Amino acid sequence: MNNSHVQSRVYRTIGQISTIIVQGGESPAFLPPVVVGYLMTGVTFQVPPLLKENPCFRVRLEKPEEPSDITATVVAALLKPNYSIQGRRPREELMVVKFRKFLQCVQEKEVSEHFHARTLTEEEQAFILTLNPGHILAFATGSSRVPATGFPPSPKLTFVHDDTKHLPVAHTCSNELQIFVNKKNLTDDDEFAYHIPVALMDGEIFSVV
Repeated sequence: MNNSHVQSRVYRTIGQISTIIVQGGESPAFLPPVVVGYLMTGVTFQVPPLLKENPCFRVRLEKPEEPSDITATVVAALLKPNYSIQGRRPREELMVVKFRKFLQCVQEKEVSEHFHARTLTEEEQAFILTLNPGHILAFATGSSRVPATGFPPSPKLTFVHDDTKHLPVAHTCSNELQIFVNKKNLTDDDEFAYHIPVALMDGEIFSVV
């Protein structure tokens, strides 16, 4: 145990990077293309054979030339609803409508308009101002952008019929966003819209957005 590494949070940083890689989360992707190309030649630094034999891995290191913002439409298309039995489907379809409407509000920076009758904390107000569709994608998958090779497995939106739970739950290993279907979430748009930012704040959004 190295106390200086503990105090400077080196171990924490290494642990986060390792977890993201193991779970298929967002890659570092911070090096200029020319640097990655030089490393791939194996001329220096004893580049691991795995990297040289799999050129597609360069996307995990190479910084995108023109990062583009993830839109509400992209997130909605990625998170495909996984409907349950026919008798419950109408309620689940209504939740999908609410969820996609919320995504649009996030993109248009209109989320705060849902909470005119609710007193938000300073932290909640600050978070909502910076909220974007990429946050929601990162919450569900661990990545705020679509990997060059796509998401394995494909992201999905699933539903749990439970009257006692309300906050969305993310399972990043399976790229799944779980929404609870109940009377409160179905009838109260303000309540449903409020639960999503709270869930994201509780999850601490470990990926870079």
